[in-house]
Amino acid sequence: MADDRRPPNAFMWRGERQPFYQRWWLKFNTDAGEALSLQVGINNPWDKDGELHTTGSFIFFDRYSSVAENNLMSMPMWGIDEFHAETNRFEVELAGSTFNSQQWQGAIYDAEHDKHIRFDLRIDRQAPFLLGDVGLDGIAQTRQANTLWQAPMADCRVGGSIEIDDERIEFEDAPGYQDVFWGRSIPDRWFWANCSRFDEDPSAWFVFGGGEIEVLGRKLPRFVSDSFPVLAALHVDGKTCTFNSVLNRAKFFFDKGEVRVDVRRLFRGIRLVYTSKVGRKEVRPMDWHSPDDRILESGMQLVCPAKLEVYRGGLFRSWKLERTLTTSNAGAICGGARMDRESPRDSVLRTLFVPIGQALFAGYYALRGLLRLG
Repeated sequence: MADDRRPPNAFMWRGERQPFYQRWWLKFNTDAGEALSLQVGINNPWDKDGELHTTGSFIFFDRYSSVAENNLMSMPMWGIDEFHAETNRFEVELAGSTFNSQQWQGAIYDAEHDKHIRFDLRIDRQAPFLLGDVGLDGIAQTRQANTLWQAPMADCRVGGSIEIDDERIEFEDAPGYQDVFWGRSIPDRWFWANCSRFDEDPSAWFVFGGGEIEVLGRKLPRFVSDSFPVLAALHVDGKTCTFNSVLNRAKFFFDKGEVRVDVRRLFRGIRLVYTSKVGRKEVRPMDWHSPDDRILESGMQLVCPAKLEVYRGGLFRSWKLERTLTTSNAGAICGGARMDRESPRDSVLRTLFVPIGQALFAGYYALRGLLRLG
């Protein structure tokens, strides 16, 4: 994926006859305290004969409200022949609905709940384009990672309306987030967190995500693969700082409604600690259907208070708290085959072996750079 990298949000399938999926996701929070999200996607665009039971295209709608009876989760499915997407720009069409960088517009019918849902959304991007992959950049470029991820709009503003039968929800300047992810399979363990419009700085935002990685088709031990964030970025005081180096360290916990992310850039001397917690009943379960016929579970925090602490120090200096940002507009998701806490064994192995692994990866990238210069 080095020389043929496509524009943000473009359709990434290259015609291979193997499990493949791609999903575009837009999430935003209203002033009424609701989280609304839409997702359009496809599994196995090559599988015209339906060899895999997860083959198909879909539009997913989710409404999470403080008023429990308003909650709604819908995902009607269509055949792959009804799905169309461009490979040189973001332009997706499915069942009469259209999706692009400026507008998501269309309608779906939720037969399970007998609901007609219509949406007309305008999107204004606020943040720079971010790229990550479930693995390391070099692995992704040689197509050895099974999942890749872009955040074309780590921060955006959404206006327009959503109608659910006779109810009409209108909003303007709602803080939102849009990403796209694709690959051959969903990792056995993955995680994501995002928050924007902090109380102390309304223009600030933070995004983090990652998961278990594979090298040459083989899964790495959990104590190694959970140590690398796919992508973390903080925008504050008009500046964006990304954390997608192989020298980063990261830990992610999702247990009893608590999310804790700890990412560090040792040579830049900056560390971020993100914490959010909600009641266990407020963590929404959801099943994810992987294109390779696996069903993975996930837990979702769609509207929750969060705290982000920014530290300075690192290497031979102790970490000192520089500032604290808080928001009530955060969201986090964790999923996969295992959603438990890190075991004591993995913690010990991480401490012993991760620095060695990071040094080897750094040496590999340095040597590759020198060979290119030569």
